[in-house]
Amino acid sequence: MTEDAQNTNQNSNDVARVLLIDLENCPNQIHQLQKNLEQFSQVIICYAQSGAKIPLDWLMPLSATVNANKLKIFRMANVGKNAADFGICFFAGALMQQLQQETYFVIISNDTDLDHVVNLLKSQGRSAERVGTKKEEKPVIVTATTSLS
Repeated sequence: MTEDAQNTNQNSNDVARVLLIDLENCPNQIHQLQKNLEQFSQVIICYAQSGAKIPLDWLMPLSATVNANKLKIFRMANVGKNAADFGICFFAGALMQQLQQETYFVIISNDTDLDHVVNLLKSQGRSAERVGTKKEEKPVIVTATTSLS
């Protein structure tokens, strides 16, 4: 781990923030990766089969974050429905056991089934939330007009 990463993670005033990304469900989240790495102490990406691509200019900075254990990328061994979801569940549980009680977990996925993971983390006294990336549709208000003839 680099000295900067150690200082960041050991600062007692900072609450550790872990981001788990369902890349299968939110492939465009890859474009936010560099920003996410600045905002979170650890980023975990799970995918089964993804066509996500990163710019070549990102290779060196991402390599440093992987070497510092700040970024972990897991390709699920088996491709199938919910493969990445099970990876997120597994790593959320493993990290819950390893990290301090104050650690804050964020799961990025549009899959509401992952709300179960959030609820399990909360039931163990952890702070957690799931954030979806789909744009919410604005409700359409239809007004009826009647004419009296």
